[in-house]
Amino acid sequence: MRYSGNHSVSELDTVLSAYDARMEWPQGTGTTYTQFFFRESFDDGFRFKNCAPTMWECFKEWGYKKKGHNLEVPMQHIARAVEYMCRMVSDRDVGSDRMKDETIVEAIRSTEYQAHMQAVSFALQDNE
Repeated sequence: MRYSGNHSVSELDTVLSAYDARMEWPQGTGTTYTQFFFRESFDDGFRFKNCAPTMWECFKEWGYKKKGHNLEVPMQHIARAVEYMCRMVSDRDVGSDRMKDETIVEAIRSTEYQAHMQAVSFALQDNE
């Protein structure tokens, strides 16, 4: 079955919620990614799902804008952005219960999303 990517902030919220509540790290420990990498912030209410609106705005802004084509954000860019946040961001970079918008933008930038979307846009132009 073809995976068509994420199409909305709601779908992105669902994906990010898995890091907060369902996906364990390390596996078998009962500890979620968010709990493991952001122990103090998790206790203060931080959840990756709260990053969804800012992430989605970046994906929309940097995504291809082609009439007749809906935005599809590849899972690889979401997973890489979360991985960046887990590796490069610490509890002290998270204010009370939310990550700074600048940090989220940098995480998405680190995934090469813009270059990917430019290539997709170029390919769509060639297929017309």
